[in-house]
Formats: sequence, C-alpha cells, structure tokens
Amino acid sequence: MATANPFDIQSGAAVTDAAGAAAGQIPQTGADQTANQINQAPAQGALVPATNASAAGPATAAQFGTQQSTVNAPTETTAGQLGGILSKDSQLMQLARTQASQGMAARGLVNSSMAQGAGVAAMLEKAIPIANADATTYANRALANQQAINTGGQFNANAQNQFGLQTGAQAFTAQQAQLTQNFQAAQTQLDRAQQTALADKSIGAQQALQTAQQNFDAAQQALNRGQQTALQESQQQFTAGQNVVQITAQKDLQGAQQQFQAAQTALDRAQQTATTDKSLAAQAALQKAQQDFSGAQAELDRQQQTGVAQLQITAQQTLQGAQQQFQAAQTALERAQQVALTDKSIGAQQALQTAQQNFSGAQAELDRKQQTGVAQLQITAQQTLQGAQQQFQAAQTALDRAQQTATTDKSLAAQAALQQAQQNFSGA
Repeated sequence: MATANPFDIQSGAAVTDAAGAAAGQIPQTGADQTANQINQAPAQGALVPATNASAAGPATAAQFGTQQSTVNAPTETTAGQLGGILSKDSQLMQLARTQASQGMAARGLVNSSMAQGAGVAAMLEKAIPIANADATTYANRALANQQAINTGGQFNANAQNQFGLQTGAQAFTAQQAQLTQNFQAAQTQLDRAQQTALADKSIGAQQALQTAQQNFDAAQQALNRGQQTALQESQQQFTAGQNVVQITAQKDLQGAQQQFQAAQTALDRAQQTATTDKSLAAQAALQKAQQDFSGAQAELDRQQQTGVAQLQITAQQTLQGAQQQFQAAQTALERAQQVALTDKSIGAQQALQTAQQNFSGAQAELDRKQQTGVAQLQITAQQTLQGAQQQFQAAQTALDRAQQTATTDKSLAAQAALQQAQQNFSGA
C-alpha cells in the first residue's frame, strides 16, 4: 500500500503550508512506496496549521481529516493471491505436480484423469496457505500504514493546539525567573552583610576566649611545677633517711610517710584552691563574653528577620498579583478552547462514524464476495478431487480383483503340483 505522511514533525515545524492545506495536497515521504496501494480522498489527511498565539487573541485549533482505504483484491484477498500464485507456475507448484505424478506413476495411473486431479489438488494444497499468509500480510501492512498516518496527523494537530498555550507559559516563566533572580540577588546582599557582621563578632569572641584559655593554662603549669618540685624534695629526704637509718627503717619510714602524706594533702589543698579560683574567674569571663555574643547575635537575627519578612511580603504580593492575572488569562483561554474543541470534536466524531460505517459496509461486502469465491473454488476442487479419488479407487479395486484371481490360480496350481509330488513320493 502506498503511504503518504502529511505530518512530518521534524524540528517541531508544521508540515503543510496554508496553500497545500487548502488544496488538499499531501506531501509524500518516500516510505513504503512499493507496498500495497490505497485509495484516498483528496481532502483527507490534510492538516490546517494553527495560528500562533499572540497579543491579538488565542490560537486557532488545527483540524485533521482521517485517511481511509479500500481493499486491493489482487494482493489483500486470498482469492487474488491464490490466482496470482497459480498463474505464475512457480517451482513450488511444479514440485507439487511432480510429486503427485510420481505418486500416481507408482500406482500405474500416470496418464489417468485421477493423476490430473491429484496434481490440481496438490497445487491447491500448497498454494492456499501461502495465499492466506500473503493476503494477511498485505492487509495488515495497509491497516498499519493507515493507522500510522492518522495517528501522526492527530498528534501534530494536538501539538499545534498546544503551541499557543506554551508561548504564554514561556513568557510567564521568563518573567517569574527574572523576579526570582532579583529577589535572590537582594537576599545574597543581605546574607553577605550578615556574614561580615557575624565574622567580626566571632573573631572578637574567639580572641577573648583564647586569651582567657592561655592565662588559665599558664596558672595550671605553674602549679604543676611547684607540686613536682615539692614531691622531688620529699622523695630525696625520704631516700636519705632510708640510707642512714636501716635498723629503724620502719619507724622512720612511717614518719616520713606521714610527713609525705601531710605535704601531699597540703599541696592538694593549695592546688585545688588555686585551680578553683582560676576556674571560677575563667568561667565568669567566658560567661560574660558568651552573653555579650548571644545578645549581639539575637539583635542581628531580629533585624534580619524583620528585613526578610518585609521582602517576602512584598515579593508575595507581587507574585500573587501576577499569578491572579495569569490564571484569569488562562481561564479565559481554556474556556474559549474548550468551546472550540467541543464543536470540532462533535463534527469530527460524526464524520469519523460515517466513514467507519461506510468502510465496515465495504469490508463486509468484500468479505462476502471473497468467501463466495473461495467456497466456489473449494467446491470445484473437492468435486475434481472426489472424481479422481473414485476413479483411483475403481482402478485399485480392479487391480485388487485381478491380483486375487491370479493369486488364487497360482495357489491352486501350486497345491495341485504339491499334491502330485506327494503322491509320486508315496508311490515310490
């Protein structure tokens, strides 16, 4: 079927121009030009492109006329395919006749009318499945091509109808993007100012905290050095007492141990007192710095929240106004489009239903003709085959009777000869 695609949608452009659409001309794509042919009305399959949406008004809805086809009897029917296969006298048909002739020759009926009938039957037996398969292939291909053209046309009509809405949506999206960029730029400026102020405050707090930490570490190191010096002196005195007095080691050791524990206790108390004083002073300074920093941060947060809230309110008001205007315009466009699409849809449905009924009626008539032709061919073939079968059976019956008569004669002669030989043997 020769196919024509009137809706080439490459690069998103409309396929047909206004002049081609008005004249009902359909551009050819070159695909499937050698397939089964289809008859189509000149005005069918033509697409009237939609006018782009502009400030003057909404887009005009594109119209699409469906493409219809008729059955090509030589290629899309079993009778047509069967006639073509039998008329070509292909190698398959020659092989079928040869095999039938060989079967008849094996039975001694090569020149009988049964041999001719068997050849015709063998050819029909080989050709009918091929004709059915080829007719189905051509018919399916024609239907697939027609559906592809109609589907492509409907898709392009819908795409052109959506073009006007997409143009308005793109303009609104660009405006919204610009507003968003301006808002984000203002937010970025506020974020930079806030980060600078926070960085200054954080550096001052870090410096004060580092100074307090350094003072605390220096005091702790001085206390540690004093404690280690006292421990070393006590250890040296204890070692000297152990070397001088060995006999009274236990007593001196106990006294030294008590003195050592007392010195350790005094050192621990002094260290704990100094550590506590330093810790309290450092915590007070750190708490004061933390409170100052938290107060400054809270003030900055309140200022930032006030400014951000004001900007958000302004942006929301502007965005809401633009959204309402866009929704009002979209609602008006949708109502107009729905009215136009409803009218067009009703007309298209009526035209499609009428075309479908005509097509179904034509198909039913062709099916009845095809069934009648196939039935006639089958009846003729059955009659020819039945006559050949009857003749073959009559010939087989005559051969069987002749064979039985000859076999009986041979058997009787053999029994007589055997009996004579038996008598001769008995007499001897």
